[in-house]
Amino acid sequence: MIPWLRFDALIGVLLLGACGSDDSPSTTSGTPQSPSPAKIFVVAMTNDPAGNHVQRYSLAGTLLQDVATGGQGGASGNGGAIAVSPESPHGNNVAVVNYGSNTVTLFSVAQDGKLTSLQTINTVAAPVSVTFGQSAEHLYVAGADQVASYPRSGDRLATDSDGTAALGGAGTGQVVYVNDPVRPWLAVSQKGSDTPSPGTGRIEKVPLVAGSIAGNGQPIALPSAMTPLGMVAADRLLVGTIAHTPFPGMNLVVIQDGTVVSAFSSTQASPCWVDYYQGLVPVSNTAGQSITLLTLTGQTLAVQQLAISTADLGGGPGDIAANYNTVTTLVHAGDTLAYLVIYDSAGGTLTSRRALPVAPTTNGIAVLNLN
Repeated sequence: MIPWLRFDALIGVLLLGACGSDDSPSTTSGTPQSPSPAKIFVVAMTNDPAGNHVQRYSLAGTLLQDVATGGQGGASGNGGAIAVSPESPHGNNVAVVNYGSNTVTLFSVAQDGKLTSLQTINTVAAPVSVTFGQSAEHLYVAGADQVASYPRSGDRLATDSDGTAALGGAGTGQVVYVNDPVRPWLAVSQKGSDTPSPGTGRIEKVPLVAGSIAGNGQPIALPSAMTPLGMVAADRLLVGTIAHTPFPGMNLVVIQDGTVVSAFSSTQASPCWVDYYQGLVPVSNTAGQSITLLTLTGQTLAVQQLAISTADLGGGPGDIAANYNTVTTLVHAGDTLAYLVIYDSAGGTLTSRRALPVAPTTNGIAVLNLN
């Protein structure tokens, strides 16, 4: 057996990956100052096929803003429908997919968090997932069978892509930018089919040159045929779920430069989506109706907090997002009711849950930290 596949001692738990670093702002005296909760917001996308909207909430759960994207929703089975830009000379931006109208809308973010629509661009395919590159110099947009790169000049995106890649699988789940110091790359998860079990999905590594897509993707060798969904970059590593099935088993991998370097197994059913921020990676276990926190030390995942149930809300968590002391997820309780759920994650545990009713079409969330 390959050494990194020896994870049987971890059976029965889910991990949340994290590499901690302290980049908190400081006062002029050099004394660390904690970020202000008043400058942290949760952003959700209504995903309504009749007219897509972006909604901005305070951490207390107050709806602060509801803005039309100018496009139509309708995406499903995807992650990364909303992307928040990293620090860049262009300021903060939020990008959202409009699946039903083949467009992406770019928003600017004011110091108080207010979102203003800057631009809507046509995309080469119906978009399901977006991600920003380093310093937000490119936006990457993934559709069902291809991914495209869009450069930006000033505060605007180019209306034409500067690179596209055909995807060899089926059913794109998410696109993620991995800032490898040697050569950054894109990861695209493709769900494939759940039947025959364990599935026919793949994760593809797409090459970049100066931020532009520079060739078609190549499948990453996974431990076995799976159905990948959620992924997140953790520095130069990629953490991904690879077994979107209702059955426990090997379902998370850590990837470096296109090679699986460790794997993890759990008894939690259907880990689907993950995120990462300064030491915590929350994992949503949709069929298991729970969230798990993992830690990531080097290339190894380990348990931080066991399953936090969402069963009392009538469903399992879907898309999940994290930022400073905040984890948020969406719980769909059937076809007519959904909740935006916000947790405090200070100290590495999920507490102080707020569950807010939202439109049942809602799909796509992010945490916006303006500290």
